[in-house]
Amino acid sequence: MCFISLKSLRNSSIKSILPEPYLGISWNQGLSDEEAVSYIIHKLECAGAARTVVDETAMRAVAGHAHGNPRLIDNIMNDAVTIGAQSNKTTIDTEVILAVVNNQNLG
Repeated sequence: MCFISLKSLRNSSIKSILPEPYLGISWNQGLSDEEAVSYIIHKLECAGAARTVVDETAMRAVAGHAHGNPRLIDNIMNDAVTIGAQSNKTTIDTEVILAVVNNQNLG
């Protein structure tokens, strides 16, 4: 699983808990586009999904819209999975991401 327990936070440093690619995150600027794509892939792997579930251009669209903010990336991707499932999509593509972004901007 990819959860960080409070007990592990108390008993070790953050460097020993986070995967190597996420140690250099600048929280003031957010993730770069490449880091955001890696973050999405990591989350997919944690969920047991294949990397091909999300189209590469869709991942880049998420990164661009979220400006590297992991929380926004998570929100977009959660909604994308819901909309993709409702639309019987086999792959989350830019069409789904656009629908999510439009939906979130209206709300």
